[in-house]
Amino acid sequence: MRRNITVMIILVLMLLAQFVLAQNTWTTTNRKDPMTEKITWYALSPSVSPIEKMSFPYENTQASIVVARQGREEWVYIVFNVTPNIVGGSTADGYEVINTRIKWDYSQPVYVRLFKKFGSTFLQFEDTMEIIQKILLHRKVMVELNWYGQGLVHFEFPLEGAANAIAQIRRN
Repeated sequence: MRRNITVMIILVLMLLAQFVLAQNTWTTTNRKDPMTEKITWYALSPSVSPIEKMSFPYENTQASIVVARQGREEWVYIVFNVTPNIVGGSTADGYEVINTRIKWDYSQPVYVRLFKKFGSTFLQFEDTMEIIQKILLHRKVMVELNWYGQGLVHFEFPLEGAANAIAQIRRN
């Protein structure tokens, strides 16, 4: 009897571990534009919450890094489940320019430029090819955003599995 319980506990723990790992992996998907028939492929990081819990109305904010590809064109952005309310940037021709810091693995922070159309839930990276190369070479990236009413907020994205997901969207 005791042995059966032990075996059951081990099986439940193994299933739980597989579920947790499945929740922490990059995924791929695609979307066909019904007007042009063009297919865009997406490699998506797991969704993460900010390291520091934000207060109302942003307490349930989540974000993912997305690498998108249509034909030979690629771009990288961060997508949020809410419209990010970032301050300290500049405006230009219908979009915001955000200069902020990111940190790859345990290296020193570096500055990058992000673009956000007004009202959008996306922050697009300026230097797509450099960002994709870094995603392929690192295990995690932390992004710092100056969020209205919250101060500096940090999102840490896991990059393990990104290389396989990006290779998959490039094959398609």
